[in-house]
Amino acid sequence: MTTIIIPACGESARWNGQNKLLADVNGEPLIKQSVRRFRERGIVIVMTHWPEVKKLFPYDCIEPKQHRWSAETLLASKPWWSQKGLTVWAHGDVLWGDDSFDRLFYPGNPSPFVIGHYSEALGFTFLPEQHTYMENALQSIITYFEDGGEARMGAIRATMPLYRAIRGVPFTRMPHPDPKTWPNFYNIRDNTVDLDTPETLAEWSRICRGEN
Repeated sequence: MTTIIIPACGESARWNGQNKLLADVNGEPLIKQSVRRFRERGIVIVMTHWPEVKKLFPYDCIEPKQHRWSAETLLASKPWWSQKGLTVWAHGDVLWGDDSFDRLFYPGNPSPFVIGHYSEALGFTFLPEQHTYMENALQSIITYFEDGGEARMGAIRATMPLYRAIRGVPFTRMPHPDPKTWPNFYNIRDNTVDLDTPETLAEWSRICRGEN
């Protein structure tokens, strides 16, 4: 059985006070659209602390005790990782194109499958035999960040800490390693979009309508 973990703990800092998880996408909240689509592929667990999101999915939400970083949110979801099939991690603020969506469900071989833009991992898949590996990678991020590592990464403009930890790439290595040299990397080429700002959603809507 496939389990899909959807992190929905972001602060929507660039959304002018609006919770972007509730942003209207074709007549329904973004997070509701994501959950509806992923339910066609397996069991969905939404990791969130937002009351308004919990209200939408009263039986599918788990509140992580800590959610300072994505690594904490994912580690908190460990009890729900699939024991017999794939576990898929897919950010809750992403609108997935068809090709990228399908690739999220490829088995991770030989290590956790990662899908993402050059600067950010938006989702990946791992298997039961990789649970210990994933747990260790996530804990390494948390330990590094608790020691001020997030600021150090920012100072050297390093990116994708979760991706780096999974791949064993040092957090302090710069310039950014070429993703083409890492197994199973897929650089998004369809209309998948990470809704960082309201303008991003507006642009995506224009593209879907065929407007310039």
